[in-house]
Amino acid sequence: MAGPFRSGLYRVGGVLLHPRQAFEVMAHEDVSIGLPLLLAAGISFAEGALFVAAVLRIIPLPLAPVISIASPLVGIGAAVSNVVLMVIAALLIHLDARLLGGTGDVTRALSVVAYSILPSALPLGAFALAVLVGGLGAIGWLALGGALWLVAAVWGVALLVIGVSVFYNVDVGSAFLAALLIPLVDLLVVIFLGKYGLVLLMAAYALAYYFSRQSRAGGAAWAPAREPVGADVGEIAPEGLDEERPGEDGGE
Repeated sequence: MAGPFRSGLYRVGGVLLHPRQAFEVMAHEDVSIGLPLLLAAGISFAEGALFVAAVLRIIPLPLAPVISIASPLVGIGAAVSNVVLMVIAALLIHLDARLLGGTGDVTRALSVVAYSILPSALPLGAFALAVLVGGLGAIGWLALGGALWLVAAVWGVALLVIGVSVFYNVDVGSAFLAALLIPLVDLLVVIFLGKYGLVLLMAAYALAYYFSRQSRAGGAAWAPAREPVGADVGEIAPEGLDEERPGEDGGE
């Protein structure tokens, strides 16, 4: 049990420090997504619990004991909801990457999304100290936590783009579109148009998938059609030359 767990932690460290090399190794292996999903869920749990603790610090309430008991429930809710959001994000990234010509499976996309959440653990320590210290002393820790959060956000986006690029065999620009830009546009469409935006997105994805299948099928049908032509010419040409030789001999 300790062996696979230690190997998984070593892989997590490799992804965080040397993402391209780690993802390239993982692309040729059957990698379990259990550990990164568990770590991402744990981070979400800690964020939810910290939020409740911060609320209790800032706004003292008569029902503080009840709310403190509810803190683990909030953490569990945050963990479950974030896992659901990760699955939805992985499905969108998978569809976008395949439409852009990538080759990969949704399990790899989910693992990349889970790994991209891990840097968000960086500012948790500073935020936890801010909650514990309280008052004016928390301002410095909050500023440090905010700076670390920005670093973690950039780090997570880099992991997401690199992972999609490696696992789906696309360039960095296409990976950026599939992993970040197109899902962001999808989110804005749903926010501003509501259910109509959701229907519009479903129709757009269906049409894009249909036309991409048609173009790939047309390219596959065109490529083999050209091979026999050259082969037939190579086989017919010598026979044609052989048939002309008797005429040339008769002329002599």
